[in-house]
Amino acid sequence: MSRRSLDKGSVRAIGKDRIEFMIWIEGKRYRPWVKCTASEANLRRAQRQLEQSKDRIAEGTFNLAEEFPKYRFKHKLPARSLTRAWRGSPRSTSASPPARSTWMAICHA
Repeated sequence: MSRRSLDKGSVRAIGKDRIEFMIWIEGKRYRPWVKCTASEANLRRAQRQLEQSKDRIAEGTFNLAEEFPKYRFKHKLPARSLTRAWRGSPRSTSASPPARSTWMAICHA
């Protein structure tokens, strides 16, 4: 029997130049990836980004299409995951935390 992760999400290297995220939203698994060197430092940054994303999913402020604009299965996302604060969260709905945007800038350079 295979082992299942209890935290419902992970990051992993795909080859030398991609990092894949496994994100669960409403019981469905999504696996977007970013083109970035799969170094230990980048994998740690990606894990931190995933933890922040899981917090925003729990709050209801996560937008997968905004986090991963090149995700090829955006059309299959549930409608309410495409809009911010779909659970009526009172928290701020800023586009992305500064740490994530800085890391993404490094990856795309």
